[in-house]
Amino acid sequence: MNMAKAKVFGTAILTLAIILVSCDPQVSNIQMRRGVKADGTVGSGGPPVTNQTLIAPTGVNTTVLSTGRIRVSWNAVPGATSYRVYYGDPNDSTMRYYVIVTAPSTSWEDNDALDNGHTYYYQVQAINTGGEGPLSNVTHQAYTPTTTSPPSGNGSTYTVTFNANGGSGTVPSQTVNAGSSITLPSGSGLSKSGYTFEGWNTNSSGTGTTYSAGASYTPASDITLYAKWNIESVSVTSYTVTFSANGGSGTVPSQTVNAGSSITLPSGSGLSRSGYTFEGWNTSTGITLSVGSSYWPIRDETLYARWEAIVVSSPYPPAPTGVTAVLMPDNNTIVVSWTPAPGTEGLINGNRISVVCCGVGVVPGPGGNNYSNAFSTSNTSYTFTSNTSGKTYNFQVGTCYPTSGGGYGWRDGNFSPMVSVTVP
Repeated sequence: MNMAKAKVFGTAILTLAIILVSCDPQVSNIQMRRGVKADGTVGSGGPPVTNQTLIAPTGVNTTVLSTGRIRVSWNAVPGATSYRVYYGDPNDSTMRYYVIVTAPSTSWEDNDALDNGHTYYYQVQAINTGGEGPLSNVTHQAYTPTTTSPPSGNGSTYTVTFNANGGSGTVPSQTVNAGSSITLPSGSGLSKSGYTFEGWNTNSSGTGTTYSAGASYTPASDITLYAKWNIESVSVTSYTVTFSANGGSGTVPSQTVNAGSSITLPSGSGLSRSGYTFEGWNTSTGITLSVGSSYWPIRDETLYARWEAIVVSSPYPPAPTGVTAVLMPDNNTIVVSWTPAPGTEGLINGNRISVVCCGVGVVPGPGGNNYSNAFSTSNTSYTFTSNTSGKTYNFQVGTCYPTSGGGYGWRDGNFSPMVSVTVP
């Protein structure tokens, strides 16, 4: 609060008042004002009101404080940049002094030596660069010193409670007279696994004000302080990475590295597994790591060899499907039909072809007449004629593959299931 203070005695010392004001740029336009009598009436000869846009302050009130001062307060006046507070000497109703209070403050404490049993008078005026507004009503205060204790939890004391905040143990609370301080405890009775005690905080989350153990603390009300915990720093100088064959044979040497440094993942050249190829490494949580990549361990850990099964592709094409054998109405002709195997349709001799094998009895096999007929896989049927009455004909359809000598080869596994027709 920026305040300036001047004293107004009368015309005989007007020059002195002007000199005093000239020392403070906040105080200007010192003029003789009307005397205010003890009954609240106003004499003649007051300063002119030069700014009609400002209103007189309202709600002017006085209070005797426990500090022995008198506080003067009022309601803010729109447009005011400061206020002039006039006040009188003990048992003298003439306003002989004033101070300047800079807005937005709307109170002032009279800290002059006040006499017990005397009455003091106050009046407030709003001012701005345009001049002065009207004076407020006069208020007065009979001065009788009071000694009121500050408000507290029980009227005169505050209690500080200490919360372990997730830790174990207790710290006794402390009760202190209002305005007095305590020494914050060390927290030696508290513990929390993996954490160290770092003092006290006004918020359980640690986002409030932090106070060190042993510091002096003056509570302003009953309050709970929370233990502040920090994660313990673990001093680790190195980590070891071990490599598991994970079902394979052989070993890969482990590697030890300084904390914060990386290793280069090994190739696994010392490992093998029948029917599998080595494809890199996995962590225990299933993260895939490539051979030759950099890896930063954060603890001692094991990496596991990653194996993929070897898939052997057969050189032999699959058998046709949907094979049927139908005896025609002439009771002589048999038509065998099929659907080419996927990926073999329309190929010509020298690549994939279809073969129909037929015979009497079991085909293929001994004791019967075996026949084979080769077609481009663009064909999907074949007709057999001149069949013998009373015999059963068995048919299978297979997909052939080219041989090194330019012919065709087939395997039993590449033939369809057998279908049979008996000629009446």
